Parts: sequence; C-alpha cells; structure tokens
Amino acid sequence: MIVNFNGKIAKDIWETNKSRSLPKELWTRAKALLTIMCSTNTLNDLKIKGEAPNIRLHKLKGVSYDQKHNASSPGKSP
Repeated sequence: MIVNFNGKIAKDIWETNKSRSLPKELWTRAKALLTIMCSTNTLNDLKIKGEAPNIRLHKLKGVSYDQKHNASSPGKSP
C-alpha cells in the first residue's frame, strides 16, 4: 500500500506516467512496480510466486509513517 509519495519522481510516474528526472525507458517498469506496491498491504504480499524476480524487496530504514503517527497520538507511549 502506498500512503504518500515523498519523492517527486515516484509521484510524477504515478500521476502522469512520465518524469523528467527518470529515463524514458524506465517509465513503464516504474509504473508497474508502483502499481504492484499500491495493491499490497504487507511486504509478504509482494513475495508472490510468478511476480517479477528482481523486485529486490527490502524494508525501509528509519521510523515508519505508522510508528511516527501512533507514537504522537495522545495516550500512547513511543
């Protein structure tokens, strides 16, 4: 699931199917990967047999969006 886009390139590809910063030959693959990520809820959803073999999945480093917002909610400890 994609919550938001922090990068202009990903946002441009998602909204317009093109980007000035990304080579044209990568636009289709980038849109396909974003579409796959948008239709998932967990990292394991991306590990489906038959999907493209070189997606190269990895967890992002740092604090996630959910962790940041749940920690700042009243009544919850960080």
